[in-house]
Amino acid sequence: MIKLLSNRWKYLSFLMTGILVLATILGWQQVNFPMQSIYGAGTLTNVFVSPSANVFSTTSYYTISFNTATPGIIKSIEITFPSGFNIASTKLIEVQGIGPGSMTITGQILKYSVSSPVLVSASKSIKIMISDVTNSASPSNQVSVVTKDNSIHSAIIDGPTKSAAFTLTPVTNSMIGNNAITSTKIAPDSVDTSKIKNGQVTLADMAPNSVYNSTIIDNSIVKADISTGFLKKVSRTYGGTDWIPDNTRDWFLIRDPQVTPSSFVQISVSTTYPATPPDCYVHDVYTKWFYILCKTPPDFYDILNYVVIN
Repeated sequence: MIKLLSNRWKYLSFLMTGILVLATILGWQQVNFPMQSIYGAGTLTNVFVSPSANVFSTTSYYTISFNTATPGIIKSIEITFPSGFNIASTKLIEVQGIGPGSMTITGQILKYSVSSPVLVSASKSIKIMISDVTNSASPSNQVSVVTKDNSIHSAIIDGPTKSAAFTLTPVTNSMIGNNAITSTKIAPDSVDTSKIKNGQVTLADMAPNSVYNSTIIDNSIVKADISTGFLKKVSRTYGGTDWIPDNTRDWFLIRDPQVTPSSFVQISVSTTYPATPPDCYVHDVYTKWFYILCKTPPDFYDILNYVVIN
């Protein structure tokens, strides 16, 4: 048996020697054929995601770390964020455990491409740190990680493997400092009546003209509610240079700073003793004064009442 194997080996050696000699005579050149990827698409281990800020909708730094499962020449690492995250402005900060490279963004996928790929062993720890990721408004989240080789078709080496779930939280009252929310943080019409504590809205909180007739709680308007620039009621008794009734005079010039030529002035004359009040009316209205005529002269004790509406 040993002799038979020895003879076969001699024959094989002779055959290989003949082939080499023939190749030398013919001047054959060495040809390299590309090898197809034979990776088994292993599962990455210890895939963790660490945000620097875990509050809903805030901008955060993120560190994604994992261990490789299969040895191979890693050309790219793809990290897929779930919908709700905004990664459009994300920037690469640093990498560890893999060669230098660059990052591109397509939709929800961050792709890190190694500039000069080299063989990476199994169980290799790799870490990628990025910035400017805007958090989603979902409490529980996972990213997916996949490593690919440098072949034409970018064959998968390991993954896709989902990370351990990481938690984001909404803003709570305890996170907000006293008097920390400013008007620029509140969208127009975002606060409605259901969010206003009863009795807490004051005049200073209201915009001009924000209260109209259908919103008056007691359905009444009193003098204190009205600006004198709009509606003014005056009562004048004997005296001064304006209203001096003496039972002989039947015209009067009444001065009032609120009166303009476009003002509406309504007057009436009342008496303090049983008598018929004189019949008076507004004849002309000018700036800061108006002219009254009476059909019968008012008496000393008669009172002039007038209303000015602007």
